[in-house]
Amino acid sequence: MASHFSSIGFPVQSQDDMLALANQAGPSARPLEVDDGFYFLWASDSGAQLWIQVDKNDDLMGMVPHFSGPSRFRVRLDARIGRPNDSPLDGAIHCWAAGPDGNPQSIEFPFVFDLPDARLHSGLALPSLAHVQLAAFAHEVQIHESVEAYNTANTEEPRMGSQSFIPAGLFSPNNQKPTNPPLATAILNGHVLGAELKTNELSGRTFWWAQLDVLGGTFDAVIDPELVTQEPKVGGVIGGFFWLSGQILEQ
Repeated sequence: MASHFSSIGFPVQSQDDMLALANQAGPSARPLEVDDGFYFLWASDSGAQLWIQVDKNDDLMGMVPHFSGPSRFRVRLDARIGRPNDSPLDGAIHCWAAGPDGNPQSIEFPFVFDLPDARLHSGLALPSLAHVQLAAFAHEVQIHESVEAYNTANTEEPRMGSQSFIPAGLFSPNNQKPTNPPLATAILNGHVLGAELKTNELSGRTFWWAQLDVLGGTFDAVIDPELVTQEPKVGGVIGGFFWLSGQILEQ
């Protein structure tokens, strides 16, 4: 079954699998101390990352996957988001797409992304403009070889453009009221600027990466091969339902 971990080549299906992975990755991870404990960052040449969370007593609190890639998105960071089941090192940000030039008049739509390194930004000034790198982890995905093929297949109403973004995590399934607290999920379509079948060095498993040009900026999409029915190609369109993980690069 596809998961956030399998999207970057880790076959994690249980708590035991997660603990085994933390023990495997931990010795080569870089410690980053914060107020409530430590992040241990395991990073690979493939772009796959694990952010292992450990408290001051050296007890494992959690582990969050991320993918570091070349995509960039300019946003206005508005507010921190906390959730009842978060660990002390978890966190999310509510923001607005700010357009490539950062002009406040070009802000287009709101969304939420989770931060794998939230406590490293405890002094973050809000609101503020920032460049972020956003990884979109596929839950469901559709791949089209061209924009024309997407337009031909896109017959359901309302029709979404081949570059589009719906912040699904902000609303309940019936769209009648806001989700509280909001989730870092989105329905998006993007033009494929680059695509590659990558290999996770720690597990030896493969996963797909694609850089997507979406409304407002670019995303690094990562996809479990189990979800892929045809290979992504430059000039094609990838769409679907995604979890968003992001890192703040520059304010």
